[in-house]
Amino acid sequence: MTVERAVSLGGLAVLLAGFVAVSIWTPGSSGFFPPCPVHALTGLYCPGCGSTRMLYYLAHAQPWTAFRQNPLGFVILPFLVPAMILSALELPPPAAVRRVMAVHGYRLVIALLVVVTVYTVLRNLPAAPFCQLAPGGC
Repeated sequence: MTVERAVSLGGLAVLLAGFVAVSIWTPGSSGFFPPCPVHALTGLYCPGCGSTRMLYYLAHAQPWTAFRQNPLGFVILPFLVPAMILSALELPPPAAVRRVMAVHGYRLVIALLVVVTVYTVLRNLPAAPFCQLAPGGC
């Protein structure tokens, strides 16, 4: 088993376990889920803050409320899960994806890092409309 496959299988297992857990327990009120350590220590929202609640609302068929908990996570999830499944099954990505990654792979990684950084800064600004990016909005 390759390291990449092990990481993908582990990530899928954690995602599935989290989805099952949020189907059973309510984040924030059950005491089952720990708070975000970044938010607990700094008071700032990290890029992942709100992801547990996002999964909770997706598990309970409330996509708009899920989106409001973590907009970036909501947008990335439909791309991340299939990529993890393909990697876990050791299947190659579609040809179009391979071509794009061969030409723009490094730039896409840099662009994603920039998007995540800007998102993190904006969601911590206390003024509208940026505070809408924080978990639950303003």
